[in-house]
Amino acid sequence: MNEICLTQNHHIFQILYQYLQKHGMNISNSQMTKLFELFIQTYESTYQRKEIRIVQLNSKIFQITQDLNNYQNNIERQYQVIKNIKNKREKLHFDLDIKESHLHQIEISINQIKTYPSITQKICDLKEGIRICRERYLLLKEENEEFYKIQTSLTQQKQQLKNRYKFVQDQIQTNLKFYDELKDNSINLNQRLIKQLKTVTELFQLNHKRTINQKYTNIDKNPIDIDDTSILFINLI
Repeated sequence: MNEICLTQNHHIFQILYQYLQKHGMNISNSQMTKLFELFIQTYESTYQRKEIRIVQLNSKIFQITQDLNNYQNNIERQYQVIKNIKNKREKLHFDLDIKESHLHQIEISINQIKTYPSITQKICDLKEGIRICRERYLLLKEENEEFYKIQTSLTQQKQQLKNRYKFVQDQIQTNLKFYDELKDNSINLNQRLIKQLKTVTELFQLNHKRTINQKYTNIDKNPIDIDDTSILFINLI
């Protein structure tokens, strides 16, 4: 039994003891002690089940929230890295477009130059360089397209995470509402137990009065037995 349950039991014990003292009932009486123990055991069993359920809900909510936060932080970091890479690649792509334009102008100029034996090899080398640059440009362009696909996928994952986060938040709100209902049920249970104790006390008083009346009237009636009272008390709970 944890600290909360002990505090609740102590509070209920004080209420029961004051109620019994008020009605002149002696707790040292064996029948009353038996009924008192039955009352405490029934109350503890009912309250502990609700308390364990509340602890389980809180633990589950905490774990889900922690996992979700860790996953979200990881996605945010990856998204930032991808965003930085995207900016660099866009700048590179822009620079390559400019260079491609320059190379195209150079190629046009070369074609316009008369072919002289002294510069033929240089022109061939320059054309080869242009070809290599163009191939590199096409390769980088293809890599950029692949990168954009990855970025789109990560964006979708981020949106899915947001949707899941909202779903979990809704679940947490539902669990908190259920937690509040459990608290209200515990309060109602305490009130019911007090009313039931009052009923049991009145039954004992009625039994006592009937016993006294039998001594004077000699009427053959069966008194209310402690076992009958206990059964009635359990049914009320």
